[in-house]
Amino acid sequence: MKLLFDENLSPKVVWIKKGNCSNRQIQLILRNKVEALEIFYQDANESFIRIR
Repeated sequence: MKLLFDENLSPKVVWIKKGNCSNRQIQLILRNKVEALEIFYQDANESFIRIR
């Protein structure tokens, strides 16, 4: 956390809106959204993304 404050960075939150599922299902969801996640990561103004 100290690094976040020292560099004036806000934490990034990825909310996966999915019910009870396996690690494999989560992996597939994230792999299918990799482009959106890359854009989100590069945007300093965004701190939250919801994935379905």
